[in-house]
Amino acid sequence: MKIVTTTTVFTNDIRLEDAVRRLAAIGFEGIDIEMSQAPLHRDDYIEWAKSLRALADELGIIIHHAHAQSYDAADHSEGIRRALEICPILGVEMIVVHPINLNDDTEALEDPDEFFEKNVRAHAQLLAWADEFGVTLLTENLPWAVTKRPVMVEELLRRLDHPRMGWCFDTGHAALVSLDAEELYSARAPLSLHIHDAFKGIWKDEHALPGDCNVDFDAYFDALTRVGYAGDFVLEACYRPAVAPDEERDAILADLLARARLMRDAWVQRRAR
Repeated sequence: MKIVTTTTVFTNDIRLEDAVRRLAAIGFEGIDIEMSQAPLHRDDYIEWAKSLRALADELGIIIHHAHAQSYDAADHSEGIRRALEICPILGVEMIVVHPINLNDDTEALEDPDEFFEKNVRAHAQLLAWADEFGVTLLTENLPWAVTKRPVMVEELLRRLDHPRMGWCFDTGHAALVSLDAEELYSARAPLSLHIHDAFKGIWKDEHALPGDCNVDFDAYFDALTRVGYAGDFVLEACYRPAVAPDEERDAILADLLARARLMRDAWVQRRAR
């Protein structure tokens, strides 16, 4: 269970090459690359991806996780296609594309039938690209509308019925809707776990460092153990480091890593009992 962090702990003025070097030096074992920070608009985006992979290999840090740069599955742009195309070059095994959770009037989709119809249709093109480039798409529990509950994520996966479709469980989003850990048992095991803190039941999606708010991580981790989660420990605690002055950022990230190691190690010990 490697400790991974998103590259959104850095602002967009920090090149991904420099972000990888700094995260490796701090001690992170892997990165979750935010594709909006990648130069996918450039003609040499393939060569850039090869260069970043070579750098990561040299530094001994993995790039197995990614977030697509677009908000949801309705985006079938060339940028999304390029993001999926470079996944196998970087070593990315799974990439998050948010489900469509808003209707045409940008209001939350609360009708499950409308949600499933829109998402099944929108994912067709994305899954064709996923097949072409050999990467798995992940949908995610979002803190509003249909995907608040894992049982609805499970139903979406059942309707999509595709081997390159999975989901990631987001602890902060779950806390915002006061999701009980028991509700995780209604869904198949997630392929990825996104860890950030939040104040339970209070709408403020800060993506805070674990321990800064009140998420009951132990309850979620124990539930994930019971459903068979076997992936990495992926941190999405990006708010504090992203807004901090750059000269303070590495110290915050070192603190984040130290907290994550304690949490991860305690979880691994409980799983071994």
